[in-house]
Amino acid sequence: MVLYRRSFLLLLSLLIVCLVTACADESAATTTPATTTAPSASPAAGSSPTPASIQAAVAAIIGGLDAADPASLDRAEDLVRMGRPAAQYLLPLLESPVLLERWAAGYYFSRLAEVSDMPQLVAALDDTHVSNRTVIAGTLLRLGDRQGIPVLQ
Repeated sequence: MVLYRRSFLLLLSLLIVCLVTACADESAATTTPATTTAPSASPAAGSSPTPASIQAAVAAIIGGLDAADPASLDRAEDLVRMGRPAAQYLLPLLESPVLLERWAAGYYFSRLAEVSDMPQLVAALDDTHVSNRTVIAGTLLRLGDRQGIPVLQ
């Protein structure tokens, strides 16, 4: 029974990661970008975003998340649209005392994590919230790291 439960949790986690990745790929291919009130980190014609504008956009998106407003959680997708330049501002949030900030960072890295992010992701396996631990474990598995497997058992 324990082996069945472990296998089920592992498969469920992998399914979640696959669905998030597949939905993101499908969404990017078939929809237009959502509008947001956050400052844009997209470059203006002929310029590139500055670190300060990226940091401000990340802060605005994170600040706009509200657990009492489920629709606001969709704004985490805006972080993903910012791409890898946002990673340096989201890595520290994996250790935030605020659950919603850790969740948003985990969501971002579930989509855009790279091997260089693994030390912070491994540390985030100790998150106090089970859904954050599960997302991080799935992300590590996607990167080829098996350290998250015990979280899924």
